[in-house]
This record gives sequence, structure tokens and C-alpha cells, in this order.
Amino acid sequence: MRAARVNRERPYLQGITGVHPSKQPRSLAKRNALVAAGLRLLRTKSFDEMTIGHIAEEAGCSVGTFYARFEDKEAFLILLQEYLFSAQVEDARQKFLPEAWQQIEAEDAIEAIVRFVIETFRGDAEGVLRAALVHSAAKPEIWEPARRTGRELVDIIVSLLSPKLGGGADEQIRLSLQMLYGALINMILHEPGPLKLNDSGSHSSLVGVVKAILLYRHPA
Repeated sequence: MRAARVNRERPYLQGITGVHPSKQPRSLAKRNALVAAGLRLLRTKSFDEMTIGHIAEEAGCSVGTFYARFEDKEAFLILLQEYLFSAQVEDARQKFLPEAWQQIEAEDAIEAIVRFVIETFRGDAEGVLRAALVHSAAKPEIWEPARRTGRELVDIIVSLLSPKLGGGADEQIRLSLQMLYGALINMILHEPGPLKLNDSGSHSSLVGVVKAILLYRHPA
């Protein structure tokens, strides 16, 4: 998955509890450098291992620069999610415009969607999602950006697939996506096997399961 875009401000990033406004270009640039540093570090460290000092050093800033922009690490984690997940929603809206997929068979559309969803859990997102899952047990609000993004992505996918699968498909599309999300979350938290997040064979298995649910479903 490509790196998140962190070079511009977005309206919904304003007003996040614990994130201090960055109004001037220089201040915004330093905040974006901290975000990029956090994403890089979470590829190799857990959120608990990653200290504010590590983040500041990786970004070429001081610890004071971090605290001038974030109240604490939890607020930083919420902003990391907002950056990543907003880009995912933008990508999905552009990629899955229903009119662009009118001539695509349902089977091919399902495969593209499942592989897209898998990618939203990989790369930069893997460490961020793992941190959000672990820390939301004590602070449920930390998971809100991921929950909201999941709902938005599901709505986009239902709008694309429902006309291809016929009447009564909406609920089964949502159920199949809930199963897919549950499997991916379990891989991130526990890696129980045999499916693994970064194994292409596992990706093909998940595609097959979702196809089986949606293409061979019993009539309502």
C-alpha cells in the first residue's frame, strides 16, 4: 500500500481532541513530519515501544515540538488514523465509481474489492491499526476513526456490488465484509494461522471465501 499523503491540510483534521491547531505553513510542515515519522516507526516498533523522543528524533524535531502539536501519544495515534483512513476513503471513492464498473463482471469486481480491503490493513496501516485496537480496550474513542472509515468503505462497496448481485444482496454484502474485516483484524492482533496478512496465498483464499458467499448465496 502506498504511503499516506501528509503534505496538505484537510478540514476534518481540525478540531480533534488533543491535537493543537497548526495554522501556519511551517507549523503544519512540522506536524506532518511528525506524522510521517510515526508511520515509519510503527512499521518496526509497537506503539508502546515508540516513545515521543523516538518520534521527535525521527522527524528531526524536539520533544517540545511534539507537545506543541499533540497533548499526548493517544491524540497522535488518532491523527495518524485520520491521515491514513481518509486517504483510503478518497481512494475507494475514486476507484469504485459505479459507472466505471458497469461492464465489469460481479466476480471480477468482488476480487478487486477484497484485495483493496486487504491493502487497507497492510503497509503503514498495519502498525497503526494494531495500536488502535490494543489501546481502544481502555479508551474506546481511539477506535472511532477506524470504525467510521469501515462504515464509509462498506457503503461505497455496497453501492457498487448491489446492482450486480440483484435484489436482496445488500445484507449479504455487509455480512461478507464483516467476516472479511474480522479475519483481517484477527490476523493483525493474533496471527493465528493459517491465514497471514502479508501472504498472497491468504489473500487469494479470502477472495475465494467472499466470492463463495456472494456468488452462490441462497435466494432471500
